[in-house]
Amino acid sequence: MASPSLLSDTIELPPPEHPTTWAHIKDVICRGNLDDLYRDPACERAYRAWSKPVKAEWGSLERFIRVVRLEWDDPLAPLDEQHKKGSGNGSASSAAAARNGFFEDLDDEWLVKMIPNHWPYNIPLGCRHWCVWSRKPITHISQLPERADEPEKPENGDTQGHARANGRVAPGSPDSIQDAQPATTSSSSASSASSSKLASAAHAKPVPWPFPAMTRAEQEELYAAVSHDGIRALVLPDEDVRAGPSVAAPVTGEYTLEYFRARPHFADQLPAPPSATQDDGSDSDTAAAAAAAAAAEATSSLLSQTSPLEAAATRAADATMAYFAQHCHSFVLKTFPPAQGWRSVLFCNPPHLRTVPGLDHWHIMSLAPEVGAQAGAAAPP
Repeated sequence: MASPSLLSDTIELPPPEHPTTWAHIKDVICRGNLDDLYRDPACERAYRAWSKPVKAEWGSLERFIRVVRLEWDDPLAPLDEQHKKGSGNGSASSAAAARNGFFEDLDDEWLVKMIPNHWPYNIPLGCRHWCVWSRKPITHISQLPERADEPEKPENGDTQGHARANGRVAPGSPDSIQDAQPATTSSSSASSASSSKLASAAHAKPVPWPFPAMTRAEQEELYAAVSHDGIRALVLPDEDVRAGPSVAAPVTGEYTLEYFRARPHFADQLPAPPSATQDDGSDSDTAAAAAAAAAAEATSSLLSQTSPLEAAATRAADATMAYFAQHCHSFVLKTFPPAQGWRSVLFCNPPHLRTVPGLDHWHIMSLAPEVGAQAGAAAPP
């Protein structure tokens, strides 16, 4: 068994040598490379000293996290069998959820569990870093809508040749996630855009697939680009959203932007920005619509200062990230409600940046309301 110090849920961190800012974190999420989010040097040295005996005792960090921190066992058992064992008889809905190919569950701790990151990335004072661990992939090829021109896959599920992002092989591209479960009950956009789990989250609205005219080959190349960038999103109060790009910029990624720079016509398929006159029936929805409309106007003004090509690529990349991050976004909405003043970012590192590659997980960095009020709308990214 591990020593008490290894099992403790509280670890005293050394003071950071170079503390970062909330504005920097948002800037990386919106426009940067996720590799630019890393531990402060003092924390990194402490982490390496801590991890050495943990690896020696448990064989790997993955096993320590799975058994000790998550209390998940039977890593080699079939997913359905494990779920029945872990949740009693289980309900029909939870059994169906276990068969879906990708993360979309908000409540089942057998499938999804959020725990503090004991060794956080460099974050500002007052910010908390959480990891959400999932037995299923955070992104998966089954999130793409089905098309009539979709080729039949071989029995091994290989897509044969589409695992590239802008001509370069992308880690974690379609079907390269080893532990992904076949999406036997997941069908096209309905599986993600109409999820009952998504609809139950506070203020969550399903995000439909934004590019209905995209061919299957184009879909898969876009998926590869998103996989290489890693999904990311901002989850901010209305006042921050209303401030526009100075506080809440469009969320893109290097490979995803490059994909749309070569295909600017896809931006023409995007729906018109929200109007401030739209009324969805409740005060909160009306306020959110007004904030979104103000943000859209500010973003449009900002993009008008760039080239038409860059503006089109940015709009399309932002819509793509919103689609693939929607289930994680809904999780954060429910867990750290921006209506209560929480300010959060989320991201899922691409496979080549993951230090625990055998367990799918994504990250949340959140500022509590009393802290975020000082670092939010007044601070440009």
